[in-house]
Amino acid sequence: MNPECIVILADEPSGAGNLNSLLPILGERKTEHLNRAMLFDTLSVCLSLPLTDISVYYHPASSRKKFKMDFDLFVHEEDDRLAKSKVNNITLLPQNTASMPERSSMALSESFRSGYERVIVIGTNCLTLNKTIIKAGFLLLRKNHVVIGPSFNGKYYLLGMSRHIPQAFKGIDWGSQDVYVRLRSNLKNPKIKVQELELSYMVNTIDELNQLIGDIECWRKVGENRTAFHTEKFLRTLNR
Repeated sequence: MNPECIVILADEPSGAGNLNSLLPILGERKTEHLNRAMLFDTLSVCLSLPLTDISVYYHPASSRKKFKMDFDLFVHEEDDRLAKSKVNNITLLPQNTASMPERSSMALSESFRSGYERVIVIGTNCLTLNKTIIKAGFLLLRKNHVVIGPSFNGKYYLLGMSRHIPQAFKGIDWGSQDVYVRLRSNLKNPKIKVQELELSYMVNTIDELNQLIGDIECWRKVGENRTAFHTEKFLRTLNR
């Protein structure tokens, strides 16, 4: 067991999850494929980090078999000879609630009870998230209690803690525009040290998807070929 753990909060790809607003544009099947591709890219980034455990907290709780099938597909598509052995080390844990703040709090609580010293929680729809950012988050947690990756939509794409702070999530409605503001307010305590990572975005809307398409083009121009690899492959199918 390593002292650090990445928690991925994942919705079963066949549900719209964070992509409800894209359903009328992409349709159910393509939205599912986009969800799955973003899950694969998130797994790829997390598996590239050494000496870091990974827990996938999945929703709904009945979807374990589907996630196992998705993991098998990921291994088949991932360009890594060690992908299978790495994936086998991922811990799969069910969650019944769909509320992101509740899921975050529960996952953090369970992770610290399991003995982890530093835990970072992420979703699957921030494709700018790379191992450099995650490593920076863990490094900051060595001297701080909380690290936050704020997003342009007023929420957070990453939340890390060096101990569970339940009051951080008090009164937070994930559907509102003041998630980040409420989180910072809940953490306003001289005994709680908070640091922030760079501002980024999550893919929830067509504008954010277009932003990602532009970013992928820029990454490829400078030789960054792995970031959002699976999502790029899906996006190519939209032009057929």
